[in-house]
Amino acid sequence: MKKLVGLILIIVGFVLLLLNLSPVKDYVGKFIPEVSQNYILGVGVILVLIGLFLARGKKKLREDLLPIFEGKKVVGYQKGKK
Repeated sequence: MKKLVGLILIIVGFVLLLLNLSPVKDYVGKFIPEVSQNYILGVGVILVLIGLFLARGKKKLREDLLPIFEGKKVVGYQKGKK
């Protein structure tokens, strides 16, 4: 679920970044009231970064693998019994 939200935020962020390009800005400026382009750029960058963080997710240790310890150090993994 987090991955989907992250991807949506990335897409919305890129759309906001595209609104800052000159040809798009001239066309869209007719329909959207003037908002500071710096704000749109900042929000777009922030949404892309948050989306990347959420889409990346955490690496999970496979549940069927058990760690092999040598003292306190993990030296490998072995398959566990089901």
